[in-house]
Amino acid sequence: MLYRSSKLSPVSEFSLPDHVVDTGSIRQPLSPTALCQSFDADADGYVKAEAVSCVIVKRHSLAIADRDPIRAIVRGTASNSDGRTSSIASPSAQGQAAVIRQAYANAGITNFNETAYLDRSPDQPLLIGSVKSNIGHLGPAAGDSDLLKAILAMEKDVVPGTPLFIQLNPKIPFKRFKVRASRTAAAGPDEGFPLRRASINSFRCGGSNAHAFIEKPNAEQRSFFVSSYAAADETKNFFDDKEPTSQSPHLFVVTADDANSLKNNIQALSNHLVNPRVKVGLSDLAYTFSERRSRMWQKGFITTRTTKIEAANFTASKFTPGRPDAKKISLVFTGEGAEWPQMEREMLDFFPSKSSVLEELDDVLQAQPSPSAWSLIRELSEPRTTEHMRQPELFQPLVMALQMCIFEMLKSWGVHASSVVGYGSGEIAAAYAAGLLDRAGATKAAFYRGRTVVNRKDEVEAEVDILAVDLGAETVSQYMEKYAGDCWISYFNSNYRNLLKRDAKFKPGSSIWRAKMFSSVTAAEMTGLATAACWTSTMISPVRFEEALTRLVEQDAPSFLIEIGPSGALAGPVSQTLEKLPGGAGVSYCAAWSRGANAGHSLFDVAGYLFLGGADIDLALVNGYNREAVRTIVDLPNYCWNHTIKY
Repeated sequence: MLYRSSKLSPVSEFSLPDHVVDTGSIRQPLSPTALCQSFDADADGYVKAEAVSCVIVKRHSLAIADRDPIRAIVRGTASNSDGRTSSIASPSAQGQAAVIRQAYANAGITNFNETAYLDRSPDQPLLIGSVKSNIGHLGPAAGDSDLLKAILAMEKDVVPGTPLFIQLNPKIPFKRFKVRASRTAAAGPDEGFPLRRASINSFRCGGSNAHAFIEKPNAEQRSFFVSSYAAADETKNFFDDKEPTSQSPHLFVVTADDANSLKNNIQALSNHLVNPRVKVGLSDLAYTFSERRSRMWQKGFITTRTTKIEAANFTASKFTPGRPDAKKISLVFTGEGAEWPQMEREMLDFFPSKSSVLEELDDVLQAQPSPSAWSLIRELSEPRTTEHMRQPELFQPLVMALQMCIFEMLKSWGVHASSVVGYGSGEIAAAYAAGLLDRAGATKAAFYRGRTVVNRKDEVEAEVDILAVDLGAETVSQYMEKYAGDCWISYFNSNYRNLLKRDAKFKPGSSIWRAKMFSSVTAAEMTGLATAACWTSTMISPVRFEEALTRLVEQDAPSFLIEIGPSGALAGPVSQTLEKLPGGAGVSYCAAWSRGANAGHSLFDVAGYLFLGGADIDLALVNGYNREAVRTIVDLPNYCWNHTIKY
């Protein structure tokens, strides 16, 4: 690291429980009372403890650039050996002093007036302490324990006490050495000293000496991380019922190496977040999980607006070796009939930037020879009746506008489809997604499709009713024979469900289907849809959705289908079509929007399902946080290891 041969290095130490079998003179230094009573009159030896520790060391400039949680800055280190002494257990004061001076020299510390020595003045002794009194003697891992204690002391601006110290050990000349020990913690130096520094000694039996000189990072670098626990001055709010919430949902992701650990990780997180002392920001939590933790095989996610989450609400995957992932994605665009009032309100609430898309589409509509008197943004976000939304001139461009916003949102997250299919008027948005139409062309196609229905409704000889039938096309055809010419299949949804149209007498109050259903043209690969003749054909031809979806799955072999529209209206036909296909079981489906309250949650769920499947999706863009402002939460529950396997 010093010679720039490495950017990052883990420093690991561990102490195994082998000492339990120590015999003879090796056991003599061990305390019979199993206590490390450092500096105390009752000290009777030390206690060995088990430990595994690791400190990540990284070049300072790189850590700042990556916004790593910088807990301390290593200013200088040094090590040496005492050489020959009277015995293997006899230290050398000269050797220990030399290693400290060398560490300071390596750190470039020359002005010692910048350093305040806690409680150390000519008439005040120096406060000393030992980590062994807290956690025992960690053997090979003892050096890390000293370092960690010093870092925490600088962060909290408190010098921890020695908990087992009660009475001065008469064998230690405290007054002559001008040192003192304390059972209680002591406050750090006053604010007159801008720097916080600590010197750490580590001396080993045999004469090995090491010293590290560390410094507390500045305020900017400390802003890279945060504790999940509320600060001491916020204790009065511990039992406040108010909890961190957000207008926009956030996607939290959790991973583990096996299903058991994943389940336990989720439960530990849920238990931690319901602690009244825990106060975390949604963006900080989402950032920590998505970008500051390793991603492993087993995955889970939850979409939420609050940090108080239930483990049962997580959606988890089950990793199966050899199973195709979600990297090959197809989009299914809903057609007419799924629209509902205020269906885009949450799109504008959660993703205000998409209002520019609607403004662009509105400009296209207003530029037409006979422009509409309504606004896309108002019609999509303000209260309207269901009957109002079903006007052909309205719902065609409104549904298409919502689909375009959802598609653009997914694309900005890194979702790139390999194929698309449209259902009825959904062909317009599908053509846009496939690059066969630009925004202006798609907007005009949807607008004039609806206006054509309105302008030509008087030419229809009889009104048309529609009926959804849970039967295959061949079976339905047998029942339609006696209605020859008056009843026909208009939508081939799946092998189990189809929509019939038939001439109908006027029914008072029924205005749902006053015009012909809009339909697709072909079940083949969709090209050349931008011509007027093709769009005319989509209005008069049956919708062969089952055939089109079957062809898409067989030829493109996607692993994930996302329905883009006002709701998951095609969930039934899609699942029924996939059931009969040989590879259909390996294709996952979800809807990007849902009807009613929490409509936008579905879009975040799509990102979660794609994450489960291994898709390369940018979770920072999904959660909408600023990478230059979020912080790493450093004290969330540790990884839950799977201890079911014994060796």
